[in-house]
Parts: sequence; C-alpha cells; structure tokens
Amino acid sequence: MLNETLRELRTKKNLTQKEVANIMGVSNITYMKYENGETEPKFSQMIKALIELNANIKDIFEGLDTSLDDSLAYNMKRIEILSAPEKECLNQVVEAMLLKHQIEKVQRRNE
Repeated sequence: MLNETLRELRTKKNLTQKEVANIMGVSNITYMKYENGETEPKFSQMIKALIELNANIKDIFEGLDTSLDDSLAYNMKRIEILSAPEKECLNQVVEAMLLKHQIEKVQRRNE
C-alpha cells in the first residue's frame, strides 16, 4: 500500500524514480525496492519525501478505513506539540517496530 502511494505521488509530480530517490537521500535501487514493495522507507525519509513533493501525511493513510488507522492519523497531527527529543524518541520507536515487521516478513519467507 505504501509502495502504491509513493508511485502515485511520484507520477503526479512527473518525477523519475531517481529524482525521488535523491529527494529521500537513497540510491535509485533502494527507491525501486520501495515502489516494488520489497522494503519500506524509514519514517524520516517518508516525511522528507512528503515535504518535497508537497504532499500531505494523510496521503499515506488514504484508503485505510479502520478506526485504528483513523486514530493513528489523528495522532500524527498531534505530534507537533511534542518537543524535539520526544519526537526523536517516537521516531525511534516507530522505526524499531517497522524493522521488527520487516524481520518477521523475511523470516516467514524463509520458512
């Protein structure tokens, strides 16, 4: 789902994969893996891309329709009130959870 959002945002702006990879600070190959759904960008990279592409954080969550997703989107807006150290802590937690998810995905593939 995130891969489709990235591809859609990129094509709406008429950008190449290489251009968006440069915006996100990753290699072209890494970005291709994002769009192919093989891996996911770090939260900080995704935010950087959204800012550069003049997109809204809600674009990431578009199409998600559960109350949990609505709550998450609501809380994403509220993050602004946190201090810089609190935001960094939250960012590390999110990245750790996503890494855990990726590891589990690889483990399931190797079973």
